[in-house]
Amino acid sequence: MIEMEDLERAIESATDLLRGAFGVRDYKKYLFRLLLLKRLSDVFEEEAERIERETADHDLAWNEPSIHRFFVPKNSRWSYLQHLNGYDIGNEINKVARSIEGYNSELEGVFTSVNFEDAFQKNAARNSRNASYYLVELIQHISRLSFRNSNLKKGALGELCEDLIEKDAADAGKRGGEFYTPSQVKKLLVRLLKPQEKMSICDPVCGTAGFLVECVSQLKQQKDNPNNLLLYGQEANYETWVIAKINLLLHDIFEFDIRLGDVINEPQLIQNGKLMQFDRVIANPPFNIKNWGYENAKFFDERFHYGIPPKSSGDFAFIQHILFTLNSTGRAGIVVAPGVLFRGGSEGSIRKGIIEDDLIEAVIGLAPNLFYSTGIPCSIVIFNRNKSANRKGKILFVDAKNEFQKDRPKNNLSDQHLDHIVTVYRDFRDEEEYSKVVSIDEIAANDYTLNISRYVLPSEVVINFDAEIKRLGNKLLKLDTELAETERKINKFIRELGGEI
Repeated sequence: MIEMEDLERAIESATDLLRGAFGVRDYKKYLFRLLLLKRLSDVFEEEAERIERETADHDLAWNEPSIHRFFVPKNSRWSYLQHLNGYDIGNEINKVARSIEGYNSELEGVFTSVNFEDAFQKNAARNSRNASYYLVELIQHISRLSFRNSNLKKGALGELCEDLIEKDAADAGKRGGEFYTPSQVKKLLVRLLKPQEKMSICDPVCGTAGFLVECVSQLKQQKDNPNNLLLYGQEANYETWVIAKINLLLHDIFEFDIRLGDVINEPQLIQNGKLMQFDRVIANPPFNIKNWGYENAKFFDERFHYGIPPKSSGDFAFIQHILFTLNSTGRAGIVVAPGVLFRGGSEGSIRKGIIEDDLIEAVIGLAPNLFYSTGIPCSIVIFNRNKSANRKGKILFVDAKNEFQKDRPKNNLSDQHLDHIVTVYRDFRDEEEYSKVVSIDEIAANDYTLNISRYVLPSEVVINFDAEIKRLGNKLLKLDTELAETERKINKFIRELGGEI
């Protein structure tokens, strides 16, 4: 059985080969597809051998698509690719890609969304070696690895895929935050929402599907059956949509529905002419996006029940879409930028309506520098359409800005930090200088701001207002005295110079 360290080392070498052909920005799109192709081929052959042993029917085992989860025809298997050589190899891989997708409709667009022939020809000019050389060498390199179930630790390829996605996000810098949420933040959000068997779960801006993968992982840890989850998502970027599907497949997650399109302008998860509703919605939408679809929304959109967000920021467009797609007992967890909690204008009016309808259960402030997209401290807002009696009319504020450990290139949350945040949320309790349960009436008196620092204060600030006022008064008195002394000295100098006062 291949060890994880050996697998990582081998893929790192494959990565170096692809970097030579494409550079940092493009190589992973080819690597992800070839890894999945190898995985599908190896598992198909493993299954076919087992079926042939059990039935003694070679033709059934190797040529009947209906008995395989994914059918890989003879001239599309990895063993066929191993024997390819010469200048036409890119075109041959394209044929393999079309054939596999032809037999497996759920893989549509996964392989054929890149053109291996054109890609390598375009990059040949900047390399001393012929482009086809890289493909031949890469295939031979990956051929040394067996991706059969019997040769892999369970979940190893999924773990490897997550690592590659994270490295890609790190390479992309700020742009990486558009498709990747750090693993500990994903764990925190999923633990806060606590999905259960048979629930429908959606990430309407799913990126590379990390939240959906984490939901499955958490159910496994709870000893529940993750196959009973109904997983849905939507992603606007085509390449990211493909990587999301590959990520799920390499995690051995096969039942999912990930749609392509802009969720605000082209929502795709529709049933009987209406937007689908879910038990849990979990999302890290883009912050302060300007071109979110204001021109379309301002005419009429039933999702924007609380008002049209400003043209300059679509934060509340995503929030209202998510609220609209929650069923009557649903909960949602959303990562938001700080301004969502306190900005005025139309956003303040929208926030007021949501608070008055008692849909917000908790606001959790996170540490700075956790995300690739920004270094500012972001927050998690938990929405609940079915609050328990003891939580109605109240919102829990948690100030977890100091819950982090220094890491490179970003800060990180430890498991202890996650435990603390989750425990306080589940207990819905006050904790000195950390959390506070606040009534909606008090929030209304504060002009509906959800700024955490307004409610969770250091204890000395709470109990020493009189002393602070007295201290400020003494400071003003001292400043007045110093000002009078300064004026006296200035007047003296003017008189000494013969001037008039």
